[in-house]
Amino acid sequence: MLTEGLSQREMIRKLGVSAVEVSRRVSAVREKLSGMESRDPAVDAVAVEYHLTQREADVLGCLQKGSSNASIATELILSPETVRIHVRNLLKKLKIEARRDVPEWLEEYTSARK
Repeated sequence: MLTEGLSQREMIRKLGVSAVEVSRRVSAVREKLSGMESRDPAVDAVAVEYHLTQREADVLGCLQKGSSNASIATELILSPETVRIHVRNLLKKLKIEARRDVPEWLEEYTSARK
């Protein structure tokens, strides 16, 4: 259902379980998936220094690769609107003007820490 892009509300209806149970199951799947790929250490360092949420750090890693919102949504099993919000918040926290500047910003961040 996650790969089909169903909302949690739609999953509740289809599965016939509570919102809490759907949320718990979705979180468990996301947690397992997030452990499957390791991020660039620079992304982890930025996450700690700038107090990023786990999802913002995940999105940062995707932006580092130049991923579109649609591909980020698919990869992280999020709605496109949620991705848009995470990108906006992330750019604001890091004081980056545009998403296309993220790879260069991370490179400069890494160079400054050496």
